[in-house]
Amino acid sequence: MGRMSSTTWKTLLERLGDRASKDWQESWCTFVELYRPLLTRYVQSITKTYGQAVVEADVEEVVQEIFIKLSSVMSPAVEDKLPDDGAASSNVKAAFALDHAKGRFRSWLYTVTKRKVLDHINKKKSGLKQLPEGEQFAHVEEPPEEWGRDYRARVLEFTLPEVKEVVSAKSWHCFEQYFLKNRKAVDIAMDAEVGGLTSNAVCVNALRVMEKVRAKCIEFMGELDNG
Repeated sequence: MGRMSSTTWKTLLERLGDRASKDWQESWCTFVELYRPLLTRYVQSITKTYGQAVVEADVEEVVQEIFIKLSSVMSPAVEDKLPDDGAASSNVKAAFALDHAKGRFRSWLYTVTKRKVLDHINKKKSGLKQLPEGEQFAHVEEPPEEWGRDYRARVLEFTLPEVKEVVSAKSWHCFEQYFLKNRKAVDIAMDAEVGGLTSNAVCVNALRVMEKVRAKCIEFMGELDNG
């Protein structure tokens, strides 16, 4: 059944905290596949913001540096809280976990991404605008609205094919037509794909799939909110 066969009682972020687990490699590959397009877009965007030309090789280098950073923080034994953009204490043995009192994972991810871009720009020292320095990165930075919107869109984009693999074609048609294409249940009930379901049954099937989508989003994000 593809990636959906992974253990789902832990979030993807929690599973990455246990490098000794037999599922760790699969979880890390899923994480990279999920987040690479998002990180690539934002490395490009932040680079442009600071007046730099977007060079594909540089973008790829920065994205790789971000994943190295994430792996070093999330996969070994680290502080049982959302970390600052710095190394975790070497004497702390708790697994990576989210501390929502401190910030969302996506906010920390944005902070790490921005810091790595600026580090890379600083190395080049060419045509720089004024860059944030010092304590600017001592704490997690709240990302712009665009980041949050793109983040949720990417998670949903990645989630939908995962869920489609494990539900019936009839249930998926109900969900897709009702939630993604905004059709009325009474009209969907007339489609040959639903095999004579009533409009109420269409809604029930659509909602059941929606719950699977929400659960899978939580698994991938470690959080789900409207912020």
